[in-house]
Amino acid sequence: MADESKALIRHCKVELSKARAQEMTDQLVESTNEIERVEDLQKRMAAQQKEIIKREKCRQIEASHTLQNGYEVLPVECREEIDQVARVVRVRRLDTKEVISEQAMLPVRMVKTTPERGSHGE
Repeated sequence: MADESKALIRHCKVELSKARAQEMTDQLVESTNEIERVEDLQKRMAAQQKEIIKREKCRQIEASHTLQNGYEVLPVECREEIDQVARVVRVRRLDTKEVISEQAMLPVRMVKTTPERGSHGE
């Protein structure tokens, strides 16, 4: 039988050099920092997603109520009308002419003014 040999690679223990130990220490620190960074990012993203879901649920509820009611409340231009005869103040929509509120006029107190003492050289 002839001597035959071929090259092989096997995994074997190799004592760490100081340089390799420092390299592995640096890798450990970098990996730890990267994990913390990604976990922090994940927490912030989860909080943002939670806010988006909360906001969109509010929009769903608002749209649902509006559709269910058949109307929505919006700013509408109005005019205040004073009816001296009926002694009321009415608020009327300008678009539909509908009276949206009517309130009795409050009596105005008359304030008596008198000149200040000493203002006329007294």
